[in-house]
Amino acid sequence: MKATNFRVERRTRFPLDMLRYDLCYPRLQEDIEQLEESLHRNDPERLRVINLRTADCGPTKDRWASFGWAVTKVWS
Repeated sequence: MKATNFRVERRTRFPLDMLRYDLCYPRLQEDIEQLEESLHRNDPERLRVINLRTADCGPTKDRWASFGWAVTKVWS
């Protein structure tokens, strides 16, 4: 199965349950750091951009939106 990469953006706490829901994980160390920072440091002025990868059929954009996060890019 081919992996799908995607990017999510938001200024609030990362919804950890989405990793399970979309069967995804952060792509790079920088993405892990952004995710961790969003959990430990509430800074509504800082835009967080996190790249993820899934072996599933891609992100569930509507579910991400329900948490206030936008899927801004999808690629192979």
